[in-house]
This record gives sequence, structure tokens and C-alpha cells, in this order.
Amino acid sequence: MQHRRVLYTVEEAADLLGVSPSTMYRWARAGDLRTVPLNGRLAVPASSLERLFATPTDGEPEPTRPDEDLNQVAIAGRIVAHPELRQSRTGLRYATLRIAVNRQRPTSEPFHVLVVAFGVHAEDTADLHAGDLVRVDGRLGQRQWTAEDGTRIGAQRVIADRIRPIQTTTTEEVAS
Repeated sequence: MQHRRVLYTVEEAADLLGVSPSTMYRWARAGDLRTVPLNGRLAVPASSLERLFATPTDGEPEPTRPDEDLNQVAIAGRIVAHPELRQSRTGLRYATLRIAVNRQRPTSEPFHVLVVAFGVHAEDTADLHAGDLVRVDGRLGQRQWTAEDGTRIGAQRVIADRIRPIQTTTTEEVAS
């Protein structure tokens, strides 16, 4: 029997959302994120995280995130490898994919961007394949960890709010 986790530390919740713990504490102080005291620390109920990942149904206003106007990314590129759909230890579905983004100069090599999609957004990647051209709308996130040698490592990624395939037309399609 799999147990559903009901509480997360602020650090765990921040990692799931792709934001810094200080941002989570700021949201809690502002009343935008519900937390509960636990053994002298703050814990984030799973229901609060689910509310952030929820998609609006017809007639409901779209939920807003704190600071959403300060951290927005829109990027387009080709998928490098088939997206990987996984499930976290807590049961949250997520997908990771890398997209190659062209630089301004045509002679330059494209750079790769890691994209992470959670919940229903992860399911949207199921029909995507390597080589597909996509547009990703979301926000920047950073993951930090400590290597075995004690070095702090950080990696930036895009946390997707929407992933849309971009339809391209070839010259043969236009001629017919």
C-alpha cells in the first residue's frame, strides 16, 4: 500500500516548485501559501502545493501565483530526446525534456535548455517526440545540491506552465 504524503518541509516544497526556499517563506508571510507549524518549523501541506498545480475548470478564474509577473519565460526550440515521464516518491507526476534553442548567429551551435513539467502539464508531453518544435511558457527555477566532494552545484531549468507544439510548413506543403 502506497502512503500519500501530506506535509513537506519548505525546502522540499521549494525544490518541487523550482523556486528558492526564501521565496516560499515570502509567500507564506504574505499569506499566499498556507503553512502549518511543526516542531518549531514551518511545513507545507500537500493541499497547498496541489492548489498551485491546479488547472482551472470552465468558469473558474485562473489561480495566480505570487510574483508571477516577475518570473516569466517563453522559449521555443526543438526537442532533443523523447520526454521522460516519471512519478516522484510522493506520487506527483512530472516530465523532463531538453530543447535545443538556436542562437542569433546561424553559425553558432544551439544551446540546450532543461524543461520540467508537473501534473497535468507533464501529461501534455506524452505525444511529443525528438525533433518536434515546441514553445514553452513558464518560469525559471533553480535546483541546488551538494556533490560528494562538498561542492555546491546549481542548475537552472524552465518550469513549464504550458507546452505547445509549433506546426511548421514545408515548401512542398505550401506549393500544393
